[in-house]
Order: sequence, then C-alpha cells, then structure tokens
Amino acid sequence: MKYTELLSIPIRVLGIYIFYSAALVMMRQYFLLTQAAPTNSEDYQTYAIIAILEVSLIPVTALALIKFPLTISKLLTPTSTEGTLNTNITAEQLQSAALCILGIYILSKNISDLIFNTAGSLATLGSLQNILAESASS
Repeated sequence: MKYTELLSIPIRVLGIYIFYSAALVMMRQYFLLTQAAPTNSEDYQTYAIIAILEVSLIPVTALALIKFPLTISKLLTPTSTEGTLNTNITAEQLQSAALCILGIYILSKNISDLIFNTAGSLATLGSLQNILAESASS
C-alpha cells in the first residue's frame, strides 16, 4: 500500500465527519436565524449571509474530501518518497506506538481543561482572599 493510499483513508473519514458536523451546523444556524429574525436589523442580514456561506461551504468541502481523497493525499505527501510501506513490525512496537499516540491524545485533550480549572481556582482564591480581608477589617 502506498503512502497516498494510506493517507486517503483518514481523509475520507474526515469528509464523513465533516458531513455530520455540517448537519449540526445547519440546525444551529436555523435556530439562531429564527431567534435573530424578529430584530429586523442590518446585523441580521449580515449574519444571514455569513450563515448561508458557512452552511454551503462545509458540505462542499466534505464532498471534496470524500470524492477526491487520492488527489488531496498526493498534494499533501512529498513526491520523492512514493513507495510501499514496511509493515514488518512486532506487536510490542505496535503497542508502544499506539500507547504513545493515545498518551499524546489524552494530554492534548486535557491541557485546556487544566488551564481553565487552574484559572478558575486562582480566581476563586483571589475572591476568597478579598472576602477574608474585608471581614478582618470590619
């Protein structure tokens, strides 16, 4: 299996996921437009145009990813290393690589939560210190 053929599989899966996301975006934009419609302002018209562009561009992008994954993968991979993949790895090497990728995934998903929780804790401690300082001075 060539690199471009291997890369075309996740590109096609990404296109399917984007189709799913497009359905969610269409529902969200519909509900937001129905809430903003009674305002009759120029902002509503601008928002409607942006919503129409968003709702139309997302499925087109997804369709391109599903319909032309080999073409897109050829654009993403270097042309000089077009060869077959070497799949002669042991089970321990495969497990090590999978656990490494899983660890990176878990870290990348939780770093934002760590920052958010730390900021919330610091804000709570700051407000508690202000409350204690006010009660001590009274």
